[in-house]
Formats: sequence, C-alpha cells, structure tokens
Amino acid sequence: MRLYKQGLAASWELFGFSRHFVFFVGVILFFMLHSAFTVTTLFLDHLFFPKFRKIKVKQPVFIIGHPRSGTTFIHHLFT
Repeated sequence: MRLYKQGLAASWELFGFSRHFVFFVGVILFFMLHSAFTVTTLFLDHLFFPKFRKIKVKQPVFIIGHPRSGTTFIHHLFT
C-alpha cells in the first residue's frame, strides 16, 4: 500500500491533475481490485475444497509451447 501511495504522490508531482494522473489512479485501482479478488478466491478454495492440499502429485505434466500453438486446448483436454 505504501508503494501505491508513493506512486500516486510521484504522479501528482509530475503531472498534476491530468489524464495521465487519472490513468495512473485507474491502473492502481485495477491492481488493488485484482489482488483483492485473488486473495478472496484463494481463501474460498480453502473453505470449499479443504482436501486439495492433501492430494499428492506423483508425476506432474508441464505443457509449454509458443502462443496460439494449442497448449490451452491440450490443457483443457487433460483436465
């Protein structure tokens, strides 16, 4: 949170109240909301699926490839 405040202060000093400052505030709000959403959903995993931590992965499969090469399709097929 301290870094967000420092970034806002620096943006205000550089640009004042301009479209750049408003854009920067929007970006910060987006990242804060995204972080809150991520933390909430990770908490809900523990609440609704408490046994997921007990599952041992014996042989993990890593799917790597270039973008748009079908890796997501293969992932969906496996799941």
